[in-house]
Amino acid sequence: MTAMDRVWAEQAVQMELTSGLLPCPFEVGVWPGRAGVRFGWTLEAPGGPEASTAEICFRLADLVDRIPICLCQVHGDTIVDADRVQPVDISSPPVGDGLMSAGRRLLMGVSIADCAPVFLASRGGVAVLHAGWRGVAGRILPGALELIERLWGVSPSDVELILGPCIGPCCFEVSAAVAALFPEHVRRRHRTGWHVDLPGTLLDQWLSSGGAAQRFMRLDRCTVCGTPLMYSHRRAPNRGRNFAFMYRLESDQASPA
Repeated sequence: MTAMDRVWAEQAVQMELTSGLLPCPFEVGVWPGRAGVRFGWTLEAPGGPEASTAEICFRLADLVDRIPICLCQVHGDTIVDADRVQPVDISSPPVGDGLMSAGRRLLMGVSIADCAPVFLASRGGVAVLHAGWRGVAGRILPGALELIERLWGVSPSDVELILGPCIGPCCFEVSAAVAALFPEHVRRRHRTGWHVDLPGTLLDQWLSSGGAAQRFMRLDRCTVCGTPLMYSHRRAPNRGRNFAFMYRLESDQASPA
């Protein structure tokens, strides 16, 4: 069990979250050391999805009294400054694969189904990224750190990251062409194809961009073979998507030790 596993388990038990509030079960946690920052994701619904991730976003935002914002995702590296986006209806979200906000009025989220949900927190604000292999190859995480430094004046070494459940190197088989986009030490031959370590690549990019190793936290759960079950495109194509979300309360000062 990793440190992130322990933090998550403690929060999940304390919150006693169950299915019933939404059409699908979900997990939510308190950011370690930042009592006002919440993050989480939905799980696979028994019998299949009853609502789209956009509908989940709007319903979850209503539960916590926040303004919802989600994305029309394109598997790229564009990050949207959510504070500059006018509230939109469910049918016309902004295009991109990341959201960032310095305010406290929004619930932001991305759809995932094996791609990595990346949560970022700092004194300047918070951000959530959808990081699939295209986004990781396009360096969406270093791009987010650059934006945080430029817009909020926060150095990468002062940003904190939580990497949520995603496809692990155990199950992420890709073509030779895709594998070639990644460094040799995060790829390996597997039978007739290649396996790539997406979380390991994100850690490399974090460190090379100035992020601090002790501020990188990972929930080590593969969406393909781990539990509890999450929607996985590899395991069951087109069955559904998980919604990874993040929001802030009125204060997110560090909690006492």
